[in-house]
Amino acid sequence: MTVSSIKNGMDEGNNRPSKHIVLVLDFGSQFSRLIEISAARPAAVVLSGGPASVYEADAPHIRRDVWNLLQQKQVPMLGICYGMQEIVYQLGGRIVGEGPREFGKTMISLCPLPEDPCLMDAAAAAAAATAATQAADAAAEATGDPWQVPAAHAAAPPSLGDLFFGVKGPEVPVWMSHGDKVEQLPSSFTALASTSTCRYVAAASPSLGVYTLQFHPEVTHSACGVSLLTNFLQRVCRLELTWCMHWFLPQQIKQLQQQIGNRPVVGALSGGVDSTVAAALLHRAIGSNFHAFFIDTGLLRKNEATETMHALKQSFPSISLECIDASSRFFAALKGVTDPEKKRKIIGGLFIDVFEEAIQKKNIPVEGTLLLQVIGTLYPDVIESVSYKGPSTTIKTHHNVGGLPERMKLKVLEPLRDLFKGNNFFCLIVL
Repeated sequence: MTVSSIKNGMDEGNNRPSKHIVLVLDFGSQFSRLIEISAARPAAVVLSGGPASVYEADAPHIRRDVWNLLQQKQVPMLGICYGMQEIVYQLGGRIVGEGPREFGKTMISLCPLPEDPCLMDAAAAAAAATAATQAADAAAEATGDPWQVPAAHAAAPPSLGDLFFGVKGPEVPVWMSHGDKVEQLPSSFTALASTSTCRYVAAASPSLGVYTLQFHPEVTHSACGVSLLTNFLQRVCRLELTWCMHWFLPQQIKQLQQQIGNRPVVGALSGGVDSTVAAALLHRAIGSNFHAFFIDTGLLRKNEATETMHALKQSFPSISLECIDASSRFFAALKGVTDPEKKRKIIGGLFIDVFEEAIQKKNIPVEGTLLLQVIGTLYPDVIESVSYKGPSTTIKTHHNVGGLPERMKLKVLEPLRDLFKGNNFFCLIVL
């Protein structure tokens, strides 16, 4: 599995990243080490979905030393789809694979829970999260032990009703994508939701700080998804929710300025949201040291190249931007090729050839200098190109990550790598 980290926010007083990190264990690929988890000292862990079955010989699992560390430090966990099955498997429950796969929109039924006088309203939960975060920060600073952050959870265990707080039932539409399902919960777990074909689509053990969902709250089809993720972070983990784009941009611009220095940066613009946001960010950070190129491959829609150049020049009149018509070269290279993966490799290789030639014509040095290239790669591009089982289960090699030849002489700069498309739309508005 891969390990991704999400910083919870920024300290408003001094504009620095928050200490609180939520680790995402991604079961789409196959490696994770205890040292990575220990170094991050997460305030919470999210176990992602994945295509495997926990009983497969090569299924990805949390290493036993990692699992023991997370339990010892009482780090709150949220398991999603395969992540739920992995938690149940690790804690002695039972998973079965009989029956049809469940895919698509599904109505789940929320289980009735006993009245809990300790269940806080939204305002009280937010205040409690702020207080717990501040107390954990103070304890961590006093003791020098950053593991004080998840200790805030242990001091005030969450309730069964925390995860689905504010979600109106008794039925809620969600998005399912699974074959295996939980047949028997581990001891101390309680069912939170079910369907007619799946007895446990949500379950929790508040004493362990562990909550699980068989469906995918991260997709828009799950109507309550944002509420569930917010409740997990704020009510279960006692984390103050402070991240916002208005803080991300100054931090990212400052980081780019420090990383780049006085070196030139070249960027290939497509006119799409991703590369346009990356270009705007670079222009804000280093001004005239950023040089943009639009390469017309001939593979766009009719008149799209002309319209794209017009829109880019209108939006960024002060950016150095040049259009290169290489359509005839792309047509010749792709003639007779039908395999999609081969096409992507050819397009990627030729694109870099044309790009490097354009850089040389502008007398921007390539070899012998630390020249950076900006690519509008997003986090989903990386996900699409990585598989824990290798190429056979890769969604596709993304043009922003897998299509670039190894001989590429430019050092890659990816300022948007950790963002999603929705973040980019808002980022473009703010810029």
